[in-house]
Amino acid sequence: MAPEHNDRLTQAGWTLPAVHPPRFNYVASIAVGDIVYFAGKTPPPEFEHRGRLGDDIDIDTGRLAAQATALHCLAQVEAEYGLGNVKRLLKLTGFVAATADFTSQPQVIDAASDVFTTVLGEAGRHTRSAIGVASLPGGWPVELEITVLLTPQR
Repeated sequence: MAPEHNDRLTQAGWTLPAVHPPRFNYVASIAVGDIVYFAGKTPPPEFEHRGRLGDDIDIDTGRLAAQATALHCLAQVEAEYGLGNVKRLLKLTGFVAATADFTSQPQVIDAASDVFTTVLGEAGRHTRSAIGVASLPGGWPVELEITVLLTPQR
């Protein structure tokens, strides 16, 4: 890991979780030139909260789920390509399991955006969608997809 990313993680009090290969029939990422599309990530297995926002999960817990999931995404990037090779986080799509009347998806996903900008600096600023869904795999409250632009390798 690049020293500046490690320093930023340490200063924020965060560590990257372990990554595991996909359990189903898909790949963790696909690179098309210098752009990498990552499969959706949920919080790491040790995150203990499951459920839906507006039902059994409050906004603060949803934000913690988004933060844990963003760190899980960064761990995948580090494992496959190295955070030092990230030129820009292009797109974040955040899915929030929520009741039909819950409308604070952007507030929840902001916690993930905060992680990306804290760790990656200006390269972590991104476009974003925050979407409410009825449920997510495993009962997780948040799932994130990211698209990353890598620094061209010469």
